[in-house]
Amino acid sequence: MQLDGAFAASTMRSYRNGFAAFAAWCTARSLVALPATPEVVAGFLDDQAASLSPATVRRRIAGIRKVHRLMLHPDPTTDDAVLHALRRASRLKSCRPEQALALTRARRNTLIAACGFDMRGLRDRALVAVGYDTLCRRSEIVALRVEDIAPRARGGATVTLRRSRTCPVELARTAWLSTRGAGILHAWLEAAAITEGPVFRPVYQNVPIRRFLNGYTVNRLLKELALRAGLPPGETSLARSHSFRIGAAQDLLEAGRDTLTIMRAGGWTSTNVLSTYLEQADTGLWDRCGRRFRRSRMVGRRPAPAGRSPLDRGRIVLAACA
Repeated sequence: MQLDGAFAASTMRSYRNGFAAFAAWCTARSLVALPATPEVVAGFLDDQAASLSPATVRRRIAGIRKVHRLMLHPDPTTDDAVLHALRRASRLKSCRPEQALALTRARRNTLIAACGFDMRGLRDRALVAVGYDTLCRRSEIVALRVEDIAPRARGGATVTLRRSRTCPVELARTAWLSTRGAGILHAWLEAAAITEGPVFRPVYQNVPIRRFLNGYTVNRLLKELALRAGLPPGETSLARSHSFRIGAAQDLLEAGRDTLTIMRAGGWTSTNVLSTYLEQADTGLWDRCGRRFRRSRMVGRRPAPAGRSPLDRGRIVLAACA
């Protein structure tokens, strides 16, 4: 397929699964899937919306669109009939998508404290520290190599992320490790005698195996650590790889960092996704505004005469106006 190698493996699976579901639906109803008419695609959406989330419906539409464009057929997904069907699907189930748990600094410290001191514990501790500091995606953190990490004279380290989901064909970005994060990572590398190659590796019988850690292991690892750390069940179920990015982004915002700085730290190219991650950040907006408002009201105010309260002054004014 012409798309192989041009997109991430997860994106390719999404395209294939989306169009395969559409083709199977058409076959069961003796309809033509390629090229498809807008009416057929709209009917498919209406049928799928009854049992699937709007996000899943949109992924399937993306697969239909990509296959039609690849085969040089007219794109049926741009027709009004399909767009209206998408709106119906969104309105049918208008609940917000479930967001991953924000792994803020406090939660990160809790998870690190729950790690043991054997090989697996040292690896898990380093993975949590590096994931938080670098705001890595799952695919980025498991692809890290020792050669991508360079110590800084002022402490900490720089991390070169050579491939990103949003920029897979060239050097994506440089991330930074804090002094503490670099120390935790160094402890893992030294204990495991890792001097080159994959940074995060599977551990069997307390022995690191020379190969890259599977990306799906990151989600399982975070859930296990959250459970061991005693986080509430509702939080444990939401612990996943994107928790690093969400929690660190919220902490940066609460620390007063501007949007461009946060985008650069996390490798975001658009504010759309970032804005959803920052929705639950506690910036204390109205607390600060309230204090400033109270101070502004006090500027230039004359103190009440001795022996007369502000309430007395108000009564005098009211009596004069009567």
